[in-house]
Amino acid sequence: MKILSLGPDELSDWELEKLPKLERQVVYDIKKFVYWYQIGCYSGQGCAVFKDSNNDWHIISMHHCSCFGPVEDLKSAPMTLEDVITLLKNGNYTYYDSESGDECYYKELIAYLEAEDD
Repeated sequence: MKILSLGPDELSDWELEKLPKLERQVVYDIKKFVYWYQIGCYSGQGCAVFKDSNNDWHIISMHHCSCFGPVEDLKSAPMTLEDVITLLKNGNYTYYDSESGDECYYKELIAYLEAEDD
């Protein structure tokens, strides 16, 4: 599995070690896991997009409080790369800037996916 971080913070080794275990809960293997993540005070926010062994794409929110971590569940509906990009561009997945409080789009994820050759 290829893992790529595009955000200001990276997932801990402990969180990344969960991926193979969570992968057993779904009927596909993960080929590529690309994410944007930001650590907050007892919380975090982010979004992950991943490509499965059937060449379908998935998107999950990584927002969490102190009770849970950013990677708790990989279950999501398979879709095309274009569908994932549309969800990101339409604001279905956003985060709040910690300094300004503004709602922001995952521009780094969008740019990476638009350059993806699928």
